[in-house]
Amino acid sequence: MGRAVVFASFSQTSNEARIEPLKRIVAIHRNDEPGDIISREMGAPLTMARAEQAHWRCHFEQAIKAIENLCLRLPIAGLSKVVTEHRPFPDNG
Repeated sequence: MGRAVVFASFSQTSNEARIEPLKRIVAIHRNDEPGDIISREMGAPLTMARAEQAHWRCHFEQAIKAIENLCLRLPIAGLSKVVTEHRPFPDNG
C-alpha cells in the first residue's frame, strides 16, 4: 500500500483505535524484557542492557498521553473538514 492510501485510512481512525495497540504493548511486555533481548542478541552485559532500555515504557506512555490530548473532528458523511486541535499538556512542575 502506498503512503497516501495508508494515511487516508489511518487519518480516519479514532484516538481509541490509535491508543489500543500501544496499551497492548505496554501490558504484555515486562520492563526488563527489551534489555534481556538486547543482551541475548548483541551480547551486551545484562545489567547494562537493562539499564539502557529501562525507560522504554515511558515512550509508549507519553505517546498514549499525546494521543489522548489530541482532539479530532472527523468528517461526517463527507460534508465537514478534518480539524485537529492540540490541548496543552498539564503542568507537571
